[in-house]
Amino acid sequence: MQHLHQVAGDRIEVAHDRMLDAQTLAQHDLLLFSYKGWSRAAEMRAPWLAEVPSTLIIRP
Repeated sequence: MQHLHQVAGDRIEVAHDRMLDAQTLAQHDLLLFSYKGWSRAAEMRAPWLAEVPSTLIIRP
């Protein structure tokens, strides 16, 4: 993550515990999710999943 911040500066935002909603998602072109986080959202059937822009799901 530190390398990404060095390369991209303020063009990257890390939101560890922020709740996602359609308004927040509309401000972004790409989201990176951990596999665990994505699985949890899918299991909960989070309403914001329908609003997600391009998404990359990564495993540790």
